[in-house]
Formats: sequence, structure tokens, C-alpha cells
Amino acid sequence: MKNSSVKWFCMISMRRKNVGDKPARDEVVDPTAYRFQSALIEAIEAHVSALRRTRLRALQYRGADFGRVIAIELYFRLINDADLRKAFDRQTAGEALPDHPDAIPISTVANWVFQHMSGRYRNPLTTLSGWKSYIRERLNEWRTDSREQYRQQNRHVQREKESPVVALALSRRFYLHLLPIMQLSSSDPIWLVPDNQPWVDELVARGERVERFPTALEIRPQTPIPGPLTNWDTNLWRYDHFLDVLCRLSAATVVVAEGNNPDDEILARAAQSAGVRSICIQQGWSPVVHNGFRRMRFDMFCVWGEEFARMLRPFNRRQPFAVTGSHMIAPLERKADPVARGISVFLQKDSLLITQAAWIGMLEFVHWCATTWPDREILVREHPAGPLTAEEIAMIGNLENVVFCPAREMPLQEVLDRSELAVAFFSTTLIEALGRHVVPLIVNITGAPRYSPDLEAMGVAVEVCDFDQAKIATKNLLGGDISRMRHRIPTIINRFFAARRDAALDNIVRLVKKSD
Repeated sequence: MKNSSVKWFCMISMRRKNVGDKPARDEVVDPTAYRFQSALIEAIEAHVSALRRTRLRALQYRGADFGRVIAIELYFRLINDADLRKAFDRQTAGEALPDHPDAIPISTVANWVFQHMSGRYRNPLTTLSGWKSYIRERLNEWRTDSREQYRQQNRHVQREKESPVVALALSRRFYLHLLPIMQLSSSDPIWLVPDNQPWVDELVARGERVERFPTALEIRPQTPIPGPLTNWDTNLWRYDHFLDVLCRLSAATVVVAEGNNPDDEILARAAQSAGVRSICIQQGWSPVVHNGFRRMRFDMFCVWGEEFARMLRPFNRRQPFAVTGSHMIAPLERKADPVARGISVFLQKDSLLITQAAWIGMLEFVHWCATTWPDREILVREHPAGPLTAEEIAMIGNLENVVFCPAREMPLQEVLDRSELAVAFFSTTLIEALGRHVVPLIVNITGAPRYSPDLEAMGVAVEVCDFDQAKIATKNLLGGDISRMRHRIPTIINRFFAARRDAALDNIVRLVKKSD
């Protein structure tokens, strides 16, 4: 194990010397990553707005608006697009790039957005040829009577006395998050799940009602597709399917977790067309409010505390929020175990904002904590989407006080209750730690000015931007600063967690059961 660790570390060191690699990957902070993400988010918003201006009801299909679906699809498709990232870096460095996407090179889809990122986009209606093309398309539309889609009426659900609640569970994690709500909201809840998820067989075996939806649809949309939506026909097929399902099941309400997946938005639009209420339940927090959390239009969005609603409102003018509390997090009035001395480290990797150097630095930081304080537990929590490899575990070292805490073996609440300090890059657990009176240490290597929300400004956390500062901050915190910060947590905790777990569950269930 030790030899593989040394071999892996040497390989990384050699890679750092390779001048062909992007220099920013050799640094803890990639100076352009956050700028790229911010520019991408705004460019996608601009692209969708431009699509809307191409024609009347350009992004509507069967009366449902697909603008937010397109924005979410573009964000998750392009956020890790290496070619687009290189083009952005070259353009911001002042290089004059070719006009044609193949010569840059970037994909056609990436080029739609890059036109806005680079300031190259020109509204075609500002030119005579653009107006002529626009008029030809409208005349052709009139002749072919493709306006039929606007006249087609969507079916509305015929409510029954015991209409079921339908929950969208795109993963086991979201199923577990919604399960307590569904158990109390409906006598016979229905789980809407993808047909390619093997864990769903367990639900069927337990006798739960499951409605699988196809992930590879082969049917055609039920009405003609307007111009800008022709590139997104799969989403339209999904809308048709969801709408048929809701009508067939006579659904009363649909419930989704998080709300930032294209399928969340498609289901919400199908529910709106069918006259069914849609409710979104906060599952975590993104310090960057990207396109998945903008322009939301659920009938209600349940947040843990008012602080989250405050941060989301500027980007969601039409979205009503209900401050319910979290049904999964149990905030305390005081520390559960006053003598707990552990340091919990919540690992994150495989992200645009986390460089290879930052990832290695965090593993080395874990090792440093364990050797500096051999009498303290160092609780290491890997991210569910990024489990540790054998080489990465070897980097941390085989030390007696290092405790690996995968989610399937140790609940988050237990990890936090055994800790007095929680360390992460930008994990939601930095906020969840406050609920258990654990002080967060934010290692902000993202290039963003500050973690959002600014916990350090509230006096309940410390934020640093490199590992040398992190080591100094850890020594200061364990030397006495933690106790002073912990006294401030009760003054701000209600801003993030408005109710205790059982009360929050009651609040959410009441909203789900509420009739129009």
C-alpha cells in the first residue's frame, strides 16, 4: 500500500512538470474556473432569452414553456466541456479565435453559448437578411399550419377522492430523502423512477407502487415542434409521457427533491398543464446559484430556513417559498456531546472548481491533522459521487485515529456529533454542521470571492484560501477560538434551520396534502 502511494504521488509530481498541461491545474486555486462558471451561467441565460425572441411562443410546446429545461440541460452538458473551457481561456487571454466552431474547435451546442460568452452574438433581426429569413419561416409556418400545437388542449387530471401523491426519485439518495414525506402524505404513494435504476427492484419487492418511465424514448412528440425546440425533442417526449402518467394516475400532487434536474422541471410543467400541484423539497445547497436553481416555477419550494429563500429570491422572482425547516437535519440547542473533540473532513473531488493540486492538498491536510493531533479522531467522509480509491486512501495513511465514515455505515449526524470542527471546500455539510454546533472551516479554493452564505462574516466559521492558512486556522480554532464561535451559533441557527426535524416534517406534509 505504501509503495503504491509513493508511486501515485510521484506520478502526480511528474504530471505537474509537464508544460503541456494547463498551468492552473498546478495551483491549488484555478484562477479562471470560477470566472468560466459565472460566464457560462450568464451566457446560458442570454442564449435562452435570445431563443425566446426568435418567434412568438418560441419555447412553448403544448402550452408548456421549456426555457428553464433548456437552460438546465445546457449547464450540465457544458460545465465540464473541456473544449469550451479552453476556448474561453484563450478568448479571455486576448487571443482572436476563428468564427467557425470547427476551427476553434468546439461543438455546435457549445458554440450557441460561446457566442454570448465571447460577445460575438448578433441578433439576426438586426440585419435585412435576418428579417427576410424570419418572414419566410413565419409564412412557411402559416402554410403548413404548424400552429396546430398551440390549439391542442392538454388533458386535466380528473381528481378522485383519494388521488395519490407522486414523487420523482431520480436516485436512491433522493428516494430516501423523500421517503418520510411520502409515508405521511399519502396512503398509497407512487414513485416515478427511471427504468434504468436497479435499486428500484427493491421497492417493487417491498410492494411499493412504482411507475417507471423510459430513459430512451422512441416515440415522436404528439404535436409539431417549433423551430428552437427541435434540438430538444427528447425533453418534449418526456413531457408527453409525464403528462399521460399524471392523467392516468389521477395525481393530486407531485413532489421532487432539489429541483435542479431537467426532469424536475419537465414534471413540474406537465403538472401545471394537468392542473396538478408541484412541490420541491430542498435537499442540499449550492454556493453558486447556477441555472438549475434559477427561474424556478414550482407551486411551492420548501426551504430549510429563511436564509436560503433570501439567497434564491433574486434569481426566482416567480417562485413562492415556504420556510419549513429540514425533515432530515435535527438542529440542537446545544452540542450533543460537549467533550467531542473530533475533526471531520468532508471530501469533494471531480469538480470544475477543484484542481488536482487542491484535491491532493486536502488528502495531505487529513494526514497532517492526524499526525498533529494523534489523540483526536479524524473523521473522513467521502462524497457519495466520488469514493476514495486505494491510492487516495494510502495518501492519507494507515493511522489509528483516522476513521473513514462512508454514508452507508455512519449517518451524518453521528459524524458531526463526534466532531467539534468540520472542514470542506464548499460542501452543504458546512451549513449542516452549524445545526449540530460544530464550527466550519471553509477551505475556499474555488476562486470565488467568498463562500455563500458568508458564514465567517456571521462570526460562526473561518474561511481560508490555501492549506497553509488552513493549518494555522485549525491550530487557532482548537486552541480556543472554537468555543467562542460556538457561543454565536444559537444567534444565527434559526436563519438556516427554522424548525426541528419532526416539526419540519409536519410542515412539509401539511403543504403536500393541502388542496387548491
